[in-house]
Amino acid sequence: AHMRASVDSFEVLYQSVADALPSTPQSPEIVDLGIGTGLQSERIYRRFPDAHITGIDLSRGMLDALRAKPWVDGRRLTLIHGSFLTLDLGEGRYDAAVSVMALHHWGLSVKQSLYQRIHRALRSGGVFVNGDYVLSEAQQREEHRDTASQALAERPHQLHLDWPLSLEQETALLDRAGFSTVDILFQSARACVFCAHVKR
Repeated sequence: AHMRASVDSFEVLYQSVADALPSTPQSPEIVDLGIGTGLQSERIYRRFPDAHITGIDLSRGMLDALRAKPWVDGRRLTLIHGSFLTLDLGEGRYDAAVSVMALHHWGLSVKQSLYQRIHRALRSGGVFVNGDYVLSEAQQREEHRDTASQALAERPHQLHLDWPLSLEQETALLDRAGFSTVDILFQSARACVFCAHVKR
């Protein structure tokens, strides 16, 4: 209910993430960063009933709520209680990585490190699909003037701090992390969905 109330074009954004995943393989290995109560993974399973999803989240309560959902029964779903900022994501392990409304809490250096780790975790031809809040470049300059908040955003903490970046900055981070191309699949005034590709 909170996400429906706070996210622009809620249904379109979440569906855009699921639709961005390549049609092959039909049983993809996917990691969901900040899986929460499974709002995104439920939509992924509608497209790929045989997908194996590894879901990572800091909130044990959200993971418990996810386990209790009827659609979870029988799914190939591995849930990990922990931080995707510190957990080993492996190398060449996944066909896709997805995240929705989970990565806007950190600044440039933390995101750069995370994007590099995601790139390493993906197989050749894999994709990283992220749906999150974004700002215009002018809004980013205005909202990021608080140096104390900036210092907090630049370390892997567990405080709830909103620190969305501009789309231009996100694209630059992904380029430096090694992704070959970035497609913008959906964009509203405050949110977007982008798909970053690993070169085949």
